[in-house]
Amino acid sequence: MIDTLLIDFDGVLTDGIKSIDHTGRTMFKHTNSKDTRAIREIIAHGIRVIIVTADKSEINKTYAEKVGAELIVERDKSKLPFETFGTFWAVGDDAWDLVMLEKAQKAFVPKEFDRSLKKIMFLNVLETMPGKGVIAELIWQIDFESQKPKRKDHLILERR
Repeated sequence: MIDTLLIDFDGVLTDGIKSIDHTGRTMFKHTNSKDTRAIREIIAHGIRVIIVTADKSEINKTYAEKVGAELIVERDKSKLPFETFGTFWAVGDDAWDLVMLEKAQKAFVPKEFDRSLKKIMFLNVLETMPGKGVIAELIWQIDFESQKPKRKDHLILERR
């Protein structure tokens, strides 16, 4: 059983590419609708989803609100309140995510990730590239039979 899923935003939910304007402000980040659906389904099964990012962009806040997830803005992931997450899994892609992934009961990375994460002993490398449906792939790792749906306003799909 899993209580919480921590997801790094840039490089997991996005391909890491940012479109910026002449002032340096981030204009666009590209996410995948498959991940939006997967996150909503995970939440509907009673799992707390927290998007973790170092980027203070309003884009991240808006996305988290859209999917019903919480958002934590923190570059130093060692400062996360791990004791409040219960049994948690984490998904990251970069050296900034190392501590979060090491503390997780299960750690996942997309197909393309920073080599520094290879030192994590039980690292699960997914087949999906960043921003191409990473959470939509990960959702198949969750045993929903042991989870109790808590939110009726989110879509629950039958897994076959």
